[in-house]
Amino acid sequence: GDAAAAVASARAFADKAAAVVVDKAFCRRKYDRVNTVVKGKSLAADVAARVAGHLSVAMAKTSNGEFVAANAALNDALREAGAGTR
Repeated sequence: GDAAAAVASARAFADKAAAVVVDKAFCRRKYDRVNTVVKGKSLAADVAARVAGHLSVAMAKTSNGEFVAANAALNDALREAGAGTR
């Protein structure tokens, strides 16, 4: 019982993880989303500077083909801007 449920859960998790591909297009869409979110908010200067720093890191990582790291930097930017990481 428990073992079968654990295997089923693991397979479902693996299927879900495989469905999300973090590539250049994914990062570009998320970068656009961050820009939209940031433009729609009045951020304090220090928060805006931290968001800009995360975006700079994301652009550099994307340019180097490090898409997972770029996605992490974009998530940091979204969190910093108070928008979550969906």
